[in-house]
Amino acid sequence: MPLKKSYTKDKKTCKVTFILPADIRAKSAFVVGEFNNWDRDTTPMDPAPDGSLQVEVALPTGQSYQYRFFCRRKRVVH
Repeated sequence: MPLKKSYTKDKKTCKVTFILPADIRAKSAFVVGEFNNWDRDTTPMDPAPDGSLQVEVALPTGQSYQYRFFCRRKRVVH
């Protein structure tokens, strides 16, 4: 899954944008990971104009984090 990273001028913080592409067809989604104690309600993702879901999280640099997306899928009617 795509990520965008940008660093503050002092390089102490990295702003990470988590992006869930539109083709996943998620109704809603949350980022869960070590940085939020795997709490699925803490970091909701917002819809972007291109149909993706996105959220920006500020994290300390010099560390790595495991994460996952928690998604609720749109109901597909055939």
